Amino acid sequence: MTEPTGIEAEPKRAEDGAALADPTVRRFRFFRGFRRIWHGLHFVGVLAAGIAVFMALVRAKAPPEILDMTLPPLPVAAATAQEGDHPSTIIAYGEVVARRSADVRAIVGGPILRVSDQFANGAPVVAGEVLIELDPFEYERRVEETAAAVREAEARLHENRETSRHQSDLVTLAEERRDLTQTEYERQVDLAEQNVSARRTLEAAQSRLAAAEAELTQRRQQATAGAAKIAQQEAVLERLRAAEARSRRALSDTQIRAAFDGYLAQVSGDLGQQVKAGERIARLIDTAVLEVRFFIPERQLARLVEIADRGIGAICVVSWRTEAGVRTYSARVTRIEGEIQSNRAGVNVYARISDADLDADPIRPGAFVEVELFEETHVRTFRVPSEALHPGPSLLVAEDGIAVSRAVTVVARAGNTVLLRGDLLPGEAVIVTRSGELHPGDAIAIVADETLRGQ
Repeated sequence: MTEPTGIEAEPKRAEDGAALADPTVRRFRFFRGFRRIWHGLHFVGVLAAGIAVFMALVRAKAPPEILDMTLPPLPVAAATAQEGDHPSTIIAYGEVVARRSADVRAIVGGPILRVSDQFANGAPVVAGEVLIELDPFEYERRVEETAAAVREAEARLHENRETSRHQSDLVTLAEERRDLTQTEYERQVDLAEQNVSARRTLEAAQSRLAAAEAELTQRRQQATAGAAKIAQQEAVLERLRAAEARSRRALSDTQIRAAFDGYLAQVSGDLGQQVKAGERIARLIDTAVLEVRFFIPERQLARLVEIADRGIGAICVVSWRTEAGVRTYSARVTRIEGEIQSNRAGVNVYARISDADLDADPIRPGAFVEVELFEETHVRTFRVPSEALHPGPSLLVAEDGIAVSRAVTVVARAGNTVLLRGDLLPGEAVIVTRSGELHPGDAIAIVADETLRGQ
């Protein structure tokens, strides 16, 4: 509510002044001020007592232990930097393949009569060995039939030749008879001109000459026909002999043989089974010559071509890892595919293995191998694992238990290693362990790789 002002406020001021003049009011106000001061002193005293107790407790507390915040050395694996002449290589992976292989198929059909003991998956066979023999009954009968037909055709040809020879003799006789009648006719012509012989005699001589000419023509026609029959029969005989050869070939095809030395795979067929003509019964793999087919990326193809004449003849080492250990073989590049595979951006390369003793060696087509192709030799370089290389490029080396950075230059890459030159000393421990927490200046402790893997 608004305070009265002016003339209206005069009575109010008069009332307040009268109240202040009362002794009781003045005494009440004095005691109220003293009580407020007392309460303030009480609060200050309590606060001072609390501070005193806190200070006493602090003095009575034992001194705090100082914690050692130093981090322990980081365990790392290291490789010794060795300076020397190191060759750069191209590392690739592939599989062992046979230089040639062929499907063993049945040329003719029929039931299986005999099966070789070597007719099994993985069994070695030699060229010409009989693997399966089919029932030859039908094919033997065909041979007999065609042979009989050939003999019949030969007999008929002999008959035709004898007939032709007889017809040739008849032609000769007809020619002699024609010559005699020609002479007689000419003599009768001379006599007729001299009016010594009758005209009837001349006409008779002329008739005999015409008959002799007709007989000679007929004999010649018969001889020509006989020669044609001989040619025809000779063609029939050739056809029958070809049929006989096919039947004998079919008979021999009842014995299915190995085309070359090798090993059998994908064998199917057993005694009594009916085999159709053209049916595949096995696959023969020639292991006398083994090759390695491996893939080279397009970016490395130029390097391979520079190694040798278009890459052909490049030397490589083939490594086959088994539970018994790693077997190595020498190989030489024999051919490179003519087209780059667009879907894989590279080509397949073939290298021939030259020192595999297949009789004593277990390597077979299909084995997964590693191929290392040698390029040039880089003089006075350091060979370190590629995982030791950091961006820059740089390396971390161990120096008195501290990781120290060293600048390097990459000369070449050789599989899982790199060839370097730079601020390195022979025998220095290059840190191989890659860790995002490891930086130059950090404390390190070199441990073995097995220790790291066991943690």
